[in-house]
Amino acid sequence: VDWTVHADANYLRINPTPRGSGAIVAPNVREIPSGSPYRTSTILSIWRRTVLMDLLDPAESAWQFEVAGSVRSDRLGGFFAHDVPLVDTANLVVKGLIDPRAERMLRNQGIDLSSLTRPRMSVAQLLSLIAWEALVRLLVRLPWSVQRVLRAARRSWFVTGLVSSAYGS
Repeated sequence: VDWTVHADANYLRINPTPRGSGAIVAPNVREIPSGSPYRTSTILSIWRRTVLMDLLDPAESAWQFEVAGSVRSDRLGGFFAHDVPLVDTANLVVKGLIDPRAERMLRNQGIDLSSLTRPRMSVAQLLSLIAWEALVRLLVRLPWSVQRVLRAARRSWFVTGLVSSAYGS
C-alpha cells in the first residue's frame, strides 16, 4: 500500500490475474500498459478513488466494467500489477452462481458456507466455465492487441451463445 501512494499509482492489482506486461517498476511490480485486457479488473485491487469513480459507469455490471472500463482507462497511466500473488483466493461466485470447485475447496478448509443462498452451477454451466478458462489460458499467450480483438469477438459468439445459454440468460 505504501508503494502505491509513493508511486502515485492510480491502480495496483494485488493478485496477478492477469499479470502486467509492461516495464518492471518495483520488485515484483509491473506496469499494465494501455490496451491491456482486464486492465481495470476489480479483484483484489487498490484504487485511487477519484480514478475509479471517473471510470465507473452506473449502467454497467462489475463484469462489464472490467471490459469496457479497461478501454476507458487507456487514456490514463499509473496502472500496475504484482507479478506474484500476495493473497490466496477462491472465486466462489461466477456470473451469480456458486462454482462447486471453489465451494469444495473452501469447505475442505473448514469454512462454513451454510448461509449461502445463491444457486449452484449445473454440470453444463461448469463445463462451459472450464472451457472458457481453457480458452483464456491460450489467449493470455497472445499479444494484448490481439487479445482485445478476440475478447470483443467473444462477447458476440461465446457469451451470447454458449455461456448465455448455459447460464440461462
